Amino acid sequence: MSPHSSRISAFRWTARREWLPDNARLTQWGWWSTDLSGGDLTFSNPPTLTVTFYDEDGTPTPHSSAGITFTFVATLPKTVNIKWYGYDGGLLADKDFTPDRFDYFCDWQVEDYYKVVVTVKSMKYAHRFFRASSILFGVLEVLDGARVTSATLTEEISPVALTLPINKAEVSFYTPNSRFALLDPAGAYRLFQWKQELTAYKTVDSTRTMLGKYYLQEATGTVDAVTALSCVDMIGVLDTVEYKGGIYEKTPVSDLLDDILTPENVEFELDKAFDGVTLTGYLAIGSKRTALQQIAFAIGAVVDTARTEIVRFYPAPSEITKTITPERKIVGHKITMEALVTQVDITAHQYTLITDEVKELNKATFEVGEHTVTFSSPVSVTSVSGAAIVRSTRTTAL
Repeated sequence: MSPHSSRISAFRWTARREWLPDNARLTQWGWWSTDLSGGDLTFSNPPTLTVTFYDEDGTPTPHSSAGITFTFVATLPKTVNIKWYGYDGGLLADKDFTPDRFDYFCDWQVEDYYKVVVTVKSMKYAHRFFRASSILFGVLEVLDGARVTSATLTEEISPVALTLPINKAEVSFYTPNSRFALLDPAGAYRLFQWKQELTAYKTVDSTRTMLGKYYLQEATGTVDAVTALSCVDMIGVLDTVEYKGGIYEKTPVSDLLDDILTPENVEFELDKAFDGVTLTGYLAIGSKRTALQQIAFAIGAVVDTARTEIVRFYPAPSEITKTITPERKIVGHKITMEALVTQVDITAHQYTLITDEVKELNKATFEVGEHTVTFSSPVSVTSVSGAAIVRSTRTTAL
């Protein structure tokens, strides 16, 4: 279904209505066929979806998954064909599936594919549209009940942002069929990938509450068919991503956060208390976690990812909101008294561009091609010998 039009066929209405919502381009759309299935359940023009994988620079990227999960709507398809292709366009796998439920997992493990072609060959009933609301490249694994052998959630914040603590989730679960066995070369264990999402929930008195979104850091297995997952929150992920830094002058905080988080597809929420707040200063090259810590400390914000899917920035409360009484202390709890702080010294720096002095910033030999040179302090690159400057900032030159 394109974002320009859709067809409504609820209860097999014969009439069709074309419509275009105001926010069409901002809406997530499913996949609908343009034609009805025929009397023989097949399509004269079978619905076909081709997915090709690229990175942000347009370079083809390989993917591996245990299969593909579909969420069908209204009527099940009878036969769905999936083809997986490699880098050179060669066919890696060709498989037909017969869905028997609306949330259906096409169980067929393929590694290092660059393109997938899905074709709906036929429907379960005649004269029906094919409709799917979502496609997930992989399988949604639900870990609950007796399968979970242990689970630990660690949540921390720093009220004054001296550091940005990383929230962690540790989960161990039982796999009696050895599906995630380490030594099985065809098992699902090899498909564990850094940054795979894990969403934690708790259920109390039949009320389900989301505890946060975490990302796989390490997966280990044992001979007892138990798999252990170590996960970190988005702050932990950002600790592994480099930020090029720069010099900023009266830059809105929202713009700075957008510059850091949007390239990583991270949604954030900035409290209204920081509306109109700007920052002037220098951010050195480092991790994006470090850059966020510097910004949070400068504006007096708490950075929090607990119990949410986004990164929140809000001022530390100035009043006591809750008291933890001794009755809540349980066996194993420890209380540590930190060093008493009686004085805080703050040093401010101001950088001024020197225009009457030219220095050699870097001298190196590179192979032919594009190369990025980084600088440990703010500079203004004016010229280069033996090459050409594509672009430069106060901390880098390409």
